[in-house]
Order: sequence, then structure tokens, then C-alpha cells
Amino acid sequence: PAMADETFGPILLVCTVKSVDDGIRYVNARAKPLSLYLFSESTATQEKIIQNTSSGGVTVNATLFHAGHPDLPFGGVGDAGIGAYHGKESFNTFTHRRAVLRKIALPDGGALSDPFFLYPPWTGTKQKILDVLFKFV
Repeated sequence: PAMADETFGPILLVCTVKSVDDGIRYVNARAKPLSLYLFSESTATQEKIIQNTSSGGVTVNATLFHAGHPDLPFGGVGDAGIGAYHGKESFNTFTHRRAVLRKIALPDGGALSDPFFLYPPWTGTKQKILDVLFKFV
């Protein structure tokens, strides 16, 4: 039951498994964790687990360091949250990049800058014009 919810504070829940593949299956069978703490001296094992699981962050052979590092983004994926925090990542998380498109108006009465065939109602004539134009695209 303790591993069913996120835990915060001075508690580190440990799960033992029989093999690396069992560990990967265990992680992937649950909601994506905010943090994945991996303890292994084998670089091949570390890479296998990192490449085959998804989590907000990973710390290898330690705990919490990725969360406190000012130059690494910290945040979750899926049920563990959306976005990342620290430095520029915090700014990006709380900033909405709004798209702005300005359509120019040419002094052509709209023939090129606002052609009539781009707007409904869709008629057979407009469809024929679009068909011809799409042949050149």
C-alpha cells in the first residue's frame, strides 16, 4: 500500500526484484514516477534501465541530487505532473508562447493577399481552383 502513492519526506521506499528486466517491467507497469533512483555500478545496466523506463528524472547511485541541481530541469511526466522547474525551465513552464500570425493586405483588392476561394461556402468552382493550385504544390 505504501508504494501506491507518492511519498515525500525522509522515507525511501525500496523495491527488490530478481532481475533487471523484472525491475523494468515493475516500473513500466505503474504510473510514471516523479523520480527514479537507480543503484548499479554497471554502466550497461544503468543505460538499459534509463532507456527502457520513463520518469520525471533519474538519479544514479544517489537520491535527490537531480531535484536540487539548479541546471537540471525537475518535474514529472504523466500522473507525476507536467512541466519542469529550475532556472530557464521554470520560466518556460509558466510562460505561454502565444502564436501570432499577421496576414498582410496587398493593394491588389485581395486577389493575391486574400483570395476568395479560401473561404466558405465551398462551391464546385472554388474546389476546381484549389485542385489546380494543389497540382503545383
